[in-house]
Amino acid sequence: MHSVERKTAVIGDTKLSYLESGSHHKAVALFIHGIPASAELWRETLAITSVRGWHSIAPDLPGYGQTRLPAGGDYAIAGAARLLIQWLELAGHQDIWLIAHDIGGGVAQIMMTQATALFSRVTFSNVITADTWPVSSIAMLIWIAKRGLFKHMAGVGLFPNFIANKQLRRAVHDPDCLTRDRVSRIFWDGKATDKQGRIEFQRMLSALTPEDTMRNMEALRRVNLPVHLVWGMQDPNQPWDGPGRILRETFPTAKITQLPHAGHFLQIDSPGEYVDAICVPTSEGS
Repeated sequence: MHSVERKTAVIGDTKLSYLESGSHHKAVALFIHGIPASAELWRETLAITSVRGWHSIAPDLPGYGQTRLPAGGDYAIAGAARLLIQWLELAGHQDIWLIAHDIGGGVAQIMMTQATALFSRVTFSNVITADTWPVSSIAMLIWIAKRGLFKHMAGVGLFPNFIANKQLRRAVHDPDCLTRDRVSRIFWDGKATDKQGRIEFQRMLSALTPEDTMRNMEALRRVNLPVHLVWGMQDPNQPWDGPGRILRETFPTAKITQLPHAGHFLQIDSPGEYVDAICVPTSEGS
């Protein structure tokens, strides 16, 4: 299995942190995480897909992980999409396979409409779309962040808490996959333990709005890219009967793969089965 390295790209005054695995001579697979994760959600996936012939990369979105924006930076979903497009264009990447999860799916959907030519195909897994979000737990965090309270709560140890960890356990089919290392490294990391990380996460939460994805739906329907919907069917957050069906209607020719024994975080819930599913060419039919 190939190694996974953390690197930094400087884009103006922004420091974009990302994970990378595989040869630069291979086609690019770009993985976009959601909330409350970071690029670390994809670490195992990157290692496996790079062995299968991909130059696999996964950025920390603004407000997460080690990415740092300047004062006044744009933490919204649409702002994250613009930042990643700029990064990809500066790096000269083309014919990119775009894979997205959770809120990262909202970022990816905007990227598809604003820079369609960059991408060769798209895989969505348990993503948000239109007005299917925020779920109640994230709506509460947004409310707290908009009042400037999140950084203080996390700073005195009130986040993460029992409720947050319970929500994580509900979101997977196999709770044993949530080892202490994974939970700390993927989910709570600097947003709970680092002062600047807490500030960044609060800024991002304050900027979240479904208006970004709702405004994008009409343009999204006009995008002509192969789409694969790979869905963990034990998901209480973004169930198939919500965003899954909306995206199937948005992309009538999409290939559909449903994983019956995976929850919301299917990358760690069922990693081998997940990679097998996403690596199937979209041209094989639905």
